[in-house]
Amino acid sequence: MLLGLSVPFIGDVGSDPFALTHGQTPLEGDGLNPLLQNPWMVIHPPTLFAGFSLTIVPFSFAIASLWKKDYSLIKQAMPWAILSATILGSGIMMGGYWAYGVLGWGGYWGWDPVENSSLSPWLILIALIHTLLINKKSVGLTKISLLLPILIYSLVLYSAFLTRSGALADYSVHSFTDLGLYSQLLTYVLTFFIFGRKYEQSKIVELQKDNTIALFGKSITFTGTEGVGNGKTGFNLKVQSVGDSSTVQNIKPVYYETKRMSVQNPDILNELFQDYYVAPQNYYLRENPNQLILSKEEGSQRFHNMTVTFVGFNYEKSRLELKNNQDTLKVTATIQIETETQSEIVEPTFEILGGGKIKAEPVNISVIPNGNITLTNIDATNKKILLLFNGENIPTTSQEVFIAQISTKPFINILWLGTLLMLFGMSLSIFKHFKARQIPTLKVDTSL
Repeated sequence: MLLGLSVPFIGDVGSDPFALTHGQTPLEGDGLNPLLQNPWMVIHPPTLFAGFSLTIVPFSFAIASLWKKDYSLIKQAMPWAILSATILGSGIMMGGYWAYGVLGWGGYWGWDPVENSSLSPWLILIALIHTLLINKKSVGLTKISLLLPILIYSLVLYSAFLTRSGALADYSVHSFTDLGLYSQLLTYVLTFFIFGRKYEQSKIVELQKDNTIALFGKSITFTGTEGVGNGKTGFNLKVQSVGDSSTVQNIKPVYYETKRMSVQNPDILNELFQDYYVAPQNYYLRENPNQLILSKEEGSQRFHNMTVTFVGFNYEKSRLELKNNQDTLKVTATIQIETETQSEIVEPTFEILGGGKIKAEPVNISVIPNGNITLTNIDATNKKILLLFNGENIPTTSQEVFIAQISTKPFINILWLGTLLMLFGMSLSIFKHFKARQIPTLKVDTSL
């Protein structure tokens, strides 16, 4: 590989591998990306590359068939196509399983484009296997059987280009791929897509220490943090099925900061029919847990499992008045408060009386039992306000807050089981085809 070239009178072309890097680099280097510090890193990429490499064998048979005009040669590509599909499929699903446990993978249709670039040749490989099966029994689909290996190898090269060129660095597109398997496949995919969207549940929640919330059939309690080494923080969560206090399961998602990024490692509660998936989002110490600063530009904020939005100042109700021979400025803010079951709009007021005195009256709200809200300060220039909440379940002392995305992954075990069954079937087929191609042993007559 040519990294750089120095041309007289022109200058340098390419890059100098011996050039010093800019900025300060630790003596032992920056280290591996935290997301790649995983055992699957050792297994997943080489398996993919092995699957990619094996596609050259069906490609070679196709080129040889066209070169010699002996179209029966393509039939010998069958075991190699199955072997390539098996290894490449294994590598893809290893990557999927890796992402599922580390990145908060959103389902088998929500893949990164790099994964899709690996998936595309695998899909064509499966199509090639089926056309070769037909071609083995008859002369049908010979042209397609010659075309597909070339297409597969071209997709492998294209995938390598997309991955290595950096063309996909700023993009992440998720889409279905039309496999051309007629309407029944489309119906199959749409049915399971709608089915999955209906039963998969996901919600970002605020977990306060020692408080319990019920979500998706489980009660979950944040019991505190724990150092797990290397500057990582684990969040201890106690999970119970609603109505069953006898069984307690503990999970510990991990969150930590690196020089490059914030890393969130979810923890998964595996069950037979679904996974209960908890991915950390943020953690902080709320110094004044009953106060909230809102900005119109920043939009909504999560606050004690409520979504609070500063809609804006109500200028019709905001006015300058004359009270007791003194000018009084009255400002009214419009606040929207939402919970899972309720939505309410309130308009607390803030008055600046003569002599700089402040008057702020609490306004009752129904979303908090015995609750009220007070507009205690305003910043009209930056359109910011300070709210004070009171009521049941609203703490007044500093409190640890853990924000997590909790979701369910229904029937995910079917995906893993289906993958294993597919690979098992392909392995049997490989063994069968290679065994059928063994050259019979010649028996030598020693009696002569």
